Amino acid sequence: MLTLLSLLRLTPQVLPTSLDPTKLRELNLRSVNIVNFEGTKLKQFNCVGVSSNQHTFYTTRIWFSGLTLPISRAKPSIANSKVLVRCSCPAYFFYCVAANAKMKVQIQGNQFRRYVRKTPPPPTGYPQRNPSLLPCLCKHLVFTTQYLTRAGLIKS
Repeated sequence: MLTLLSLLRLTPQVLPTSLDPTKLRELNLRSVNIVNFEGTKLKQFNCVGVSSNQHTFYTTRIWFSGLTLPISRAKPSIANSKVLVRCSCPAYFFYCVAANAKMKVQIQGNQFRRYVRKTPPPPTGYPQRNPSLLPCLCKHLVFTTQYLTRAGLIKS
């Protein structure tokens, strides 16, 4: 499994706009739900965010595993804690799902529908997204990570 820091470092190669400060300023978190799974070394952060237009909602989930017990006092580290991620946005679906699932950093659950290309390949159609299958984060997961770090809920 990868860490959140390694995902953050790979993200600019796939989705450079995910780290764009002007794009990140457009986002807000409405709720943060922390679930401590005592005895399993797993801590889960479920967040609901909204874009600046107040019409687009998204849900992000970040799970940290391999933490020290007791989980309620454990502070995950973006550099050392193993992580699983997921977001409900289209960018995550088109750019991140396949690569994250391949690298086993995708939170399983309700499966995303299987992607089937509907446009012709270049030069007439769009280029393939993330052809090298690098695991990455969408801007919502980047924003959630920054928020959790600023709030002192995870260590940078």
